[in-house]
Amino acid sequence: MLKLDSLVYRDTSGVGTVKKELAYDGNANVILEVYNSWDTTFNKWVGMKKAEYAYDNCRNQILNSIYNWDTTLNIWIGDSKTVCTYDANNGQTSVVGYSWDTDSNQWMESFKSKIERAYDTNNNLTSYCSYNWNTTKSQWVGTYKCEDTYDNKSHITSSIEYSWNTAQSQWVRSIKEEYFIKR
Repeated sequence: MLKLDSLVYRDTSGVGTVKKELAYDGNANVILEVYNSWDTTFNKWVGMKKAEYAYDNCRNQILNSIYNWDTTLNIWIGDSKTVCTYDANNGQTSVVGYSWDTDSNQWMESFKSKIERAYDTNNNLTSYCSYNWNTTKSQWVGTYKCEDTYDNKSHITSSIEYSWNTAQSQWVRSIKEEYFIKR
């Protein structure tokens, strides 16, 4: 299988301005993207930005790390990182975001969210709830909830959506839809 390993972007006069380099894992997933700019003073490619990716056995992206090139120190400095987890149905269950702390030179958690899913015996999604972590209150705060029901042929029959009531810290029903199938 052929894979693109680099791409040079050129200006209107044909001079290369940005070079993108790619690397892949054994499943043809992109695991590294590096962007370099052309330094006209030294006539060489100089780092700009790079992204590193990792995947689970089902090819779900579980890591996305972004770095910027520090032209003074000549090293990659972290910018942002996202770590994800998935359930057995390949549904995303959590997202944790990090930013780079230049004082400690390490990743610091900047946000956290989780998703809870439930399925029936036919593998239909029956419940979906998403939450964000409130660092001030040290608790999960709901952002969206939906509950679906299905008939014995896996046709959706109803859907109920909820919003989060912050004052009561609980879900409040906002919309209910019922579906009827002509047979």
